[in-house]
Amino acid sequence: MASQESRKEERWVWGLSGLLVTASVAVIWTVFLTASFTDRQRTEALQGERCLNTATALAGNLGNVLADSRLALTILSMQIEFNPRLDPLKAEAFTTFARVIREHSQQGLDVRVVDGSGRLRNLGPPSAQTPVYVGDHDAFAVQVPYPGVGFYVGSPYRDEGGGWSLDLSLAAPPNRGGITALAVGLGFSAVNGMVASLTDRGGEEVSLYRHDGVLLYLHPLPEDFPRTANDELARELLGTRTPEGLLEGPGVTAYHMVDKVPLWVVVSRPKMAQLELWDDRFVGQLLLIVLLTGLLLASTLGVLYFLSRLRQLRVAQERLARVDPLTGLLNRRAFLERCDQEQLRNVRHPGRLSLVMLDLDHFKLVNDQFGHQAGDQALKDFSAAVVNTVRVTDVLARVGGEEFAVLMLETNLDKAVEIAERIRVDVAAVALPQGFLTTSLGVAEWDGVETFEAWFARADKALYRAKEAGRNRVEAAL
Repeated sequence: MASQESRKEERWVWGLSGLLVTASVAVIWTVFLTASFTDRQRTEALQGERCLNTATALAGNLGNVLADSRLALTILSMQIEFNPRLDPLKAEAFTTFARVIREHSQQGLDVRVVDGSGRLRNLGPPSAQTPVYVGDHDAFAVQVPYPGVGFYVGSPYRDEGGGWSLDLSLAAPPNRGGITALAVGLGFSAVNGMVASLTDRGGEEVSLYRHDGVLLYLHPLPEDFPRTANDELARELLGTRTPEGLLEGPGVTAYHMVDKVPLWVVVSRPKMAQLELWDDRFVGQLLLIVLLTGLLLASTLGVLYFLSRLRQLRVAQERLARVDPLTGLLNRRAFLERCDQEQLRNVRHPGRLSLVMLDLDHFKLVNDQFGHQAGDQALKDFSAAVVNTVRVTDVLARVGGEEFAVLMLETNLDKAVEIAERIRVDVAAVALPQGFLTTSLGVAEWDGVETFEAWFARADKALYRAKEAGRNRVEAAL
């Protein structure tokens, strides 16, 4: 019974511990994953905000450059309109103004003109270089015939130095020099400087699209530019209803329209670059959570193992408290408890109980002549002989030095005497170096009402009668 209760208690402890550990691990991982997911969303939002801020700043800086260029071209156009007889290629006012713009603008804007034959010319003294034909460039083709389309940002082209540039053009009023358009060259190097000052981490892709979806600028610049234009991105920009915002995609893409110019500045950041900091932080936190989970499981298993060992020790102590260490039989305390239990059970379910008391004959002589070690061996041999004779349902115990008792369940007095006689015969057949063993036995059947003490006393008196009658015999209680 105690063992069953102990096992039940152990299962309950293990179950509760498993439930608590599982709940703790679930809470830890739920909090971790929820916090990580929230942190990821916040990181994505911050990256989107960062890209949008970069696009807004670039649009502002580029808008200032375009505004300065438009103002310069407008001033020149107004001078031509008010002085149609002047030759822009020779008029000192034009050349001086162009020189001032080139020298004082941060981007080194170069003001030039296009003559009636479509050739691009510098303002000022004749250049040693042959004028370049640009009549087929959209920046100038859209300005003829006058008044053209107004301030216009042309498609990118290779300039005289081999680099990429954009021409900002405005139609020139009729004049004596036959000039059809005014232009300001904006090199990619100038735009690259603005991009570099606003993108400090790298990984961003900055592009500039015109209102008709034409790619004007891209950083970093691929070898096949401008054939790398993203047509899908251009269509999304053409379909936007707001001057700024974020576009859906595998990464973060932010756009901002340049003020008063139908151009979009687009800043994109790939997904890996966008979340590289989050990934590093997530991996570190994941390793910490895995370590914490392992420590929790290990400590729990350690505690449970310790509790299991304590239970085993307790069970072993309980067994030692109930078992005779020499013979391995029940001791007096355990035997009395079992007799009480069987008496209570027989009160509810009436049956027959018999008690047999056994005592080794002349055991003191064995100890005195051969020593206590021989006496201990005699007790072991005696116990083995009795165990082999009694039934499985009988309860055998050592209740004293050389005194033993057998509780026989569902057994009347006559049957108990019969079994006791078999025990006497079997014990008498046990041969020892110091001689044969004999035993005296007293048998008493419980009358169903007497106390255990009274019942035990009757069996003990029967035992003494057997001793007084010559030993090695069975006596039944009166």
